[in-house]
Amino acid sequence: MGRIAHNLNLAIGTYRKFTPKEKIYLVAGCGKQLTYPAAAKDLYYSQHFQACRRYVEEQESRWYILSPLHQVINPETIIKPYDKSPYSLSHQERILWAQQVAKSLIQVASPEIEFVFLTGKLYRQEVTPILQANGYETKVPMQHLAIGQQLAWIKKELEQEKQLVLNI
Repeated sequence: MGRIAHNLNLAIGTYRKFTPKEKIYLVAGCGKQLTYPAAAKDLYYSQHFQACRRYVEEQESRWYILSPLHQVINPETIIKPYDKSPYSLSHQERILWAQQVAKSLIQVASPEIEFVFLTGKLYRQEVTPILQANGYETKVPMQHLAIGQQLAWIKKELEQEKQLVLNI
Protein backbone atom coordinates (compact mmCIF):
# COMPACT_ATOMS: atom_id res chain seq x y z
CA MET A 1 0.00 0.00 0.00
CA GLY A 2 2.88 2.38 0.78
CA ARG A 3 4.44 1.82 -2.66
CA ILE A 4 1.11 2.54 -4.39
CA ALA A 5 0.71 5.82 -2.48
CA HIS A 6 4.32 6.76 -3.31
CA ASN A 7 3.84 6.03 -7.03
CA LEU A 8 0.55 7.91 -7.06
CA ASN A 9 2.22 10.96 -5.49
CA LEU A 10 4.98 10.79 -8.11
CA ALA A 11 2.42 10.54 -10.90
CA ILE A 12 0.45 13.51 -9.56
CA GLY A 13 3.64 15.55 -9.19
CA THR A 14 4.66 14.76 -12.76
CA TYR A 15 1.19 15.64 -14.04
CA ARG A 16 1.25 19.01 -12.26
CA LYS A 17 4.74 19.71 -13.55
CA PHE A 18 3.79 19.24 -17.19
CA THR A 19 0.22 20.54 -17.09
CA PRO A 20 0.24 24.26 -17.79
CA LYS A 21 -1.27 26.39 -15.05
CA GLU A 22 -4.28 28.49 -15.79
CA LYS A 23 -3.18 32.09 -16.14
CA ILE A 24 -4.80 35.39 -15.35
CA TYR A 25 -3.23 38.31 -17.19
CA LEU A 26 -2.98 41.73 -15.60
CA VAL A 27 -2.67 44.80 -17.81
CA ALA A 28 -1.93 48.33 -16.63
CA GLY A 29 -4.75 50.80 -17.22
CA CYS A 30 -2.51 53.55 -18.40
CA GLY A 31 -2.00 56.06 -21.14
CA LYS A 32 -4.51 57.87 -23.28
CA GLN A 33 -8.20 57.55 -22.45
CA LEU A 34 -11.42 58.34 -24.23
CA THR A 35 -13.24 61.46 -23.04
CA TYR A 36 -16.48 59.62 -22.22
CA PRO A 37 -17.46 56.51 -20.20
CA ALA A 38 -16.75 53.18 -21.88
CA ALA A 39 -15.93 49.56 -21.15
CA ALA A 40 -12.53 49.59 -19.46
CA LYS A 41 -11.01 47.56 -22.33
CA ASP A 42 -12.06 50.36 -24.71
CA LEU A 43 -11.43 53.36 -22.45
CA TYR A 44 -7.65 53.08 -22.66
CA TYR A 45 -6.36 53.50 -26.20
CA SER A 46 -2.60 53.98 -25.94
CA GLN A 47 -0.52 51.85 -28.30
CA HIS A 48 0.93 49.91 -25.34
CA PHE A 49 -2.45 49.14 -23.77
CA GLN A 50 -3.94 48.08 -27.10
CA ALA A 51 -0.96 45.78 -27.79
CA CYS A 52 -1.30 44.17 -24.35
CA ARG A 53 -5.05 43.82 -24.86
CA ARG A 54 -4.57 42.10 -28.23
CA TYR A 55 -1.98 39.78 -26.69
CA VAL A 56 -4.15 38.70 -23.75
CA GLU A 57 -7.23 38.26 -25.91
CA GLU A 58 -5.19 35.93 -28.16
CA GLN A 59 -4.33 33.87 -25.07
CA GLU A 60 -8.03 33.24 -24.45
CA SER A 61 -7.45 33.58 -20.72
CA ARG A 62 -9.07 35.73 -18.09
CA TRP A 63 -7.60 39.17 -17.73
CA TYR A 64 -8.07 42.24 -15.61
CA ILE A 65 -6.97 45.83 -15.79
CA LEU A 66 -5.05 47.34 -12.89
CA SER A 67 -6.08 50.92 -12.26
CA PRO A 68 -4.66 53.44 -9.79
CA LEU A 69 -8.24 54.61 -9.17
CA HIS A 70 -10.32 51.42 -9.42
CA GLN A 71 -7.72 48.79 -8.36
CA VAL A 72 -8.83 45.70 -10.36
CA ILE A 73 -11.29 46.17 -13.23
CA ASN A 74 -13.06 43.59 -15.33
CA PRO A 75 -12.41 44.67 -18.95
CA GLU A 76 -16.18 44.82 -19.63
CA THR A 77 -16.92 47.18 -16.73
CA ILE A 78 -18.06 50.64 -17.81
CA ILE A 79 -15.95 53.36 -16.20
CA LYS A 80 -15.50 57.10 -16.62
CA PRO A 81 -12.20 58.62 -17.71
CA TYR A 82 -10.00 59.68 -14.81
CA ASP A 83 -6.71 61.42 -14.20
CA LYS A 84 -4.68 59.32 -11.80
CA SER A 85 -1.46 57.40 -12.25
CA PRO A 86 0.63 55.28 -9.90
CA TYR A 87 3.19 58.10 -9.99
CA SER A 88 0.66 60.42 -8.36
CA LEU A 89 0.39 58.08 -5.34
CA SER A 90 2.68 58.34 -2.35
CA HIS A 91 4.62 55.24 -1.32
CA GLN A 92 2.12 54.59 1.49
CA GLU A 93 -0.83 55.02 -0.89
CA ARG A 94 0.79 52.55 -3.33
CA ILE A 95 1.15 50.01 -0.50
CA LEU A 96 -2.54 50.38 0.43
CA TRP A 97 -3.49 50.18 -3.27
CA ALA A 98 -1.40 47.00 -3.66
CA GLN A 99 -3.10 45.41 -0.65
CA GLN A 100 -6.52 46.15 -2.16
CA VAL A 101 -5.42 44.80 -5.56
CA ALA A 102 -4.02 41.60 -4.05
CA LYS A 103 -7.17 41.10 -1.96
CA SER A 104 -9.35 41.47 -5.07
CA LEU A 105 -7.20 39.07 -7.09
CA ILE A 106 -7.19 36.47 -4.33
CA GLN A 107 -11.01 36.64 -4.26
CA VAL A 108 -11.26 35.74 -7.97
CA ALA A 109 -8.56 33.07 -8.22
CA SER A 110 -7.48 29.87 -6.52
CA PRO A 111 -3.77 29.38 -5.65
CA GLU A 112 -3.40 27.11 -8.69
CA ILE A 113 -3.64 30.24 -10.87
CA GLU A 114 -0.56 31.99 -12.20
CA PHE A 115 -0.77 35.78 -12.45
CA VAL A 116 1.04 37.24 -15.47
CA PHE A 117 1.83 40.93 -15.15
CA LEU A 118 2.00 42.94 -18.37
CA THR A 119 2.55 46.11 -16.37
CA GLY A 120 5.18 48.58 -15.33
CA LYS A 121 7.07 48.25 -12.07
CA LEU A 122 4.81 50.51 -10.00
CA TYR A 123 1.76 48.40 -10.86
CA ARG A 124 3.36 45.21 -9.58
CA GLN A 125 6.22 45.80 -7.13
CA GLU A 126 4.04 45.87 -4.01
CA VAL A 127 1.42 43.41 -5.34
CA THR A 128 3.61 40.43 -6.30
CA PRO A 129 5.08 39.83 -2.81
CA ILE A 130 1.57 39.73 -1.33
CA LEU A 131 0.35 37.25 -3.94
CA GLN A 132 3.47 35.09 -3.54
CA ALA A 133 3.08 35.08 0.25
CA ASN A 134 -0.43 33.71 -0.33
CA GLY A 135 0.85 30.83 -2.48
CA TYR A 136 0.33 32.32 -5.96
CA GLU A 137 2.86 32.19 -8.75
CA THR A 138 3.59 35.44 -10.54
CA LYS A 139 5.29 36.00 -13.85
CA VAL A 140 6.57 39.19 -15.48
CA PRO A 141 7.58 38.28 -19.04
CA MET A 142 8.63 41.83 -20.01
CA GLN A 143 10.22 42.73 -16.69
CA HIS A 144 13.45 44.40 -17.86
CA LEU A 145 12.22 45.74 -21.19
CA ALA A 146 11.75 49.40 -22.07
CA ILE A 147 8.38 50.40 -23.56
CA GLY A 148 9.53 50.07 -27.18
CA GLN A 149 11.06 46.67 -26.43
CA GLN A 150 7.80 45.59 -24.78
CA LEU A 151 5.85 46.46 -27.91
CA ALA A 152 8.38 44.52 -30.01
CA TRP A 153 8.10 41.52 -27.63
CA ILE A 154 4.30 41.51 -27.88
CA LYS A 155 4.44 41.78 -31.68
CA LYS A 156 6.91 38.88 -31.86
CA GLU A 157 4.76 36.73 -29.54
CA LEU A 158 1.64 37.41 -31.61
CA GLU A 159 3.47 36.52 -34.83
CA GLN A 160 4.77 33.26 -33.30
CA GLU A 161 1.24 32.27 -32.25
CA LYS A 162 -0.01 32.85 -35.79
CA GLN A 163 2.83 30.71 -37.17
CA LEU A 164 1.94 27.90 -34.76
CA VAL A 165 -1.67 28.01 -35.87
CA LEU A 166 -0.69 27.95 -39.52
CA ASN A 167 1.70 25.01 -39.04
CA ILE A 168 -0.94 22.74 -37.55
